[in-house]
Amino acid sequence: MSFDVPGNWHATVIFKNYLFFEKNDKPAFDIKWQPVQGRFSPSAILKQLSKGNKNLSYTPWELPNAYTMHLDPYQPSGFKWSKNKHHHGILLYHATSRLVIILRFHCCQDSELPTLIHLLQTLTNHTRNDLIPWAIFDIRASLPSGAMLENHEFYPGKYSIVFSLDRQRLVLLRFKPAAELLRSKTLIDFGSHLAGPAQSVRVASSHIAKWSYRSSGWQKMRAFLARKPRYSDLHLSRHIDTNIILGVLIEGNKPLAPEKTQYIIDNYRPYAFNNVD
Repeated sequence: MSFDVPGNWHATVIFKNYLFFEKNDKPAFDIKWQPVQGRFSPSAILKQLSKGNKNLSYTPWELPNAYTMHLDPYQPSGFKWSKNKHHHGILLYHATSRLVIILRFHCCQDSELPTLIHLLQTLTNHTRNDLIPWAIFDIRASLPSGAMLENHEFYPGKYSIVFSLDRQRLVLLRFKPAAELLRSKTLIDFGSHLAGPAQSVRVASSHIAKWSYRSSGWQKMRAFLARKPRYSDLHLSRHIDTNIILGVLIEGNKPLAPEKTQYIIDNYRPYAFNNVD
């Protein structure tokens, strides 16, 4: 799932099929998507949402034409969930993929209408695509559709997003500020603590560093008994214009296909977003 949001909306909750955004430390928007079993029924979904929170009552809401004209190829249904007139939501059903999308706008004022319309215009369902775009804060990636989000950590100066892919563990890393982190060391020095048993691989550029590990013989048995990966590849790249270090770590019991690994590395890039540290 992809869509555009304003720069002052910040994702504060990220799950496999749910995103929650805040604006000025207040709820702004959340979205959830899930497959539908059987017939799509907006009323049944609203009843289910109401059961999940007995303090809220979800009721139908007639969608304005300004919204519905941007919702092809979905079947839309509007709803509201409190006495606050600015709390409105939309149920979208995508018949081809049998996917229901639940959008809730926590500040649906007239001044926000252009923002909400642009979000709906850019809303794209990627469940049938071979490649899925990912973007959060100041990083973006394109990953195979089989990549499933497992967990994430967003700390000042360091991001870590973990996926499972073809029974392997894929980790996207981001460090900032690169200039300060590399003030008295090389990229190889910086990445050595991330590489574990992997050995440095010589590369031509000082802005790129690679490590690789392949177990063999008794090492495979030791890794099996210790439940540790039998192989790992780590790739770090420094992006001077954005002052960022990006990393891709892939580890598991067998190497990922080289062309798939290279595609992930080539398409993990800084994303134009201001004021992110």
